[in-house]
Amino acid sequence: MLNNSPTLQNLLKRHGISFDVGKRLAKKIVSKYTSIDDYGYIEVCYGGNCYETHLKVDEDFLRDELNYNWKRIFISGGDEGREELFNHLIFLMGDDLDFSYDFSVFFIINFLCPEIYDVYYKPMESDNINESMGRNKKYEITKEDLRKLLYHYTVDMGYDKESAIEDLKDLIRWFNSLPNKIKLYRLLYLNDRNEINYDELGTHYSNNKRDLIDNHYNRGSIYGDMGEEAFLITVESPKNKIDFIETLTNNILFPNEKEITLEDKGRGVEFIKVEKL
Repeated sequence: MLNNSPTLQNLLKRHGISFDVGKRLAKKIVSKYTSIDDYGYIEVCYGGNCYETHLKVDEDFLRDELNYNWKRIFISGGDEGREELFNHLIFLMGDDLDFSYDFSVFFIINFLCPEIYDVYYKPMESDNINESMGRNKKYEITKEDLRKLLYHYTVDMGYDKESAIEDLKDLIRWFNSLPNKIKLYRLLYLNDRNEINYDELGTHYSNNKRDLIDNHYNRGSIYGDMGEEAFLITVESPKNKIDFIETLTNNILFPNEKEITLEDKGRGVEFIKVEKL
């Protein structure tokens, strides 16, 4: 997706076009003059003919060539593919649509390429991520979930999109590796163990007891309440009690805590023991 940056604003001003107008025009051009041919490649149509490009619309191309980045549309395909794509788009913009060469170059790079990506490749992003989940419906990432998770990576944590995608895949592989029944640990800071609510033992846990104890003075999001005494709660939970999206979210925002987030405030898990530290 194209960002309306200050640099782009200066270019827009130079060419006498607004960002919103550019976006609308790109949508119309991509919708009217491009399509997918019988072999799965994007074709550009102008002058009464359609011309195949090197842009293959499938998950392998999205992952291996574009690396989930619209800016790689002109990097992929090598010199020949890049030149062929550029020439087709230039002929379309100049011959059929009667735009100047300078404006066409500016518009192709800053509007058409992002729109081509949004139309043909962006819908496959969540499918590619979900592939690593083994198509388990309970743990499927919707397009809205993916948008939010990538927002946390790129905006909250400062990742670039490619690194965010790879880190998210690593998180999913970690989640997949969790057993169907898992022992979990939670630290509570209380004044007395009688304050423990055994019906609702809480949401935030770790499956690494040693790390949790070693780091407990940091009192991160895993650690509940704020009394004077530290109590270690041990429970056993089925994997289907884990809140999948919240677990991913908390591991993105608090990567050092290795948190596992339970649904419904931990109701239904098996209490094992409580220890005072």
